Amino acid sequence: MRSDATTRAVTTADGRLTIEGERNAFVQSPARHLLLETGPLDVVSGYASQNGSLGSAASLRGFGSLGRDWLARAGFADRAQHVALSIRALPETGEGKMLLRLGFDGEADVPYAGAFSADLFVSAPVYSELKRDLQAGLVDAISISAATNLWISDADRDPPAGGALTWYLGIEADGRTSSSAKGLVQSLSWTQRGRRQEEPHPVPAANAPQTPDEDPEDGIEFRKLRQMTVLNRWMMNLLIALIAIMFVLALK
Repeated sequence: MRSDATTRAVTTADGRLTIEGERNAFVQSPARHLLLETGPLDVVSGYASQNGSLGSAASLRGFGSLGRDWLARAGFADRAQHVALSIRALPETGEGKMLLRLGFDGEADVPYAGAFSADLFVSAPVYSELKRDLQAGLVDAISISAATNLWISDADRDPPAGGALTWYLGIEADGRTSSSAKGLVQSLSWTQRGRRQEEPHPVPAANAPQTPDEDPEDGIEFRKLRQMTVLNRWMMNLLIALIAIMFVLALK
């Protein structure tokens, strides 16, 4: 974690954080939840040796967005709306809680150099289910909501509805190094794309030959037309007969 060369006085008392040189104090707001959203993550597999034992280094990695909000460092100018996000599985003996850790590392490996970070720890079954859906290409978006011990500026205690909020990492007592923050995840959800199987549409054959059983004269409309023709012909013959009778009577 990057440190500043200047030593400043830091005081934490009565739920307020004051830093020498900062105009506003900082307070915590446990009732407000930090929201993180991300898209499909990369599935990283591997192992690491620590304290003489071999353990899994598997994780799901990507970048998370705070939406309209910001993540900053109390006493420093750094701030961002995106964090380097990783999701890891807790040991099998871990409780059913989902934990969140936030920090800033100015010496992180590329492509996460100088980035704020968010590490989410979930139970093994939850991790396996999310990993399976990611590998199947079913995940559109992932949403995380957590109650944290991040700080907010005292001036932002009552922000306007819908307004952006800046969250702050705390600062160590020497006033030179940012401290990490922790949180308890209230919800983790992801959107799955539904796989719809399109029904094949029938394509009529070009210039399909007419079957011998199909007779156009069998149609209802054609029969009506034929009946009308016969009736008209009968009426014409009757009219001619009446004219002939009238002509004979006139000669008498």
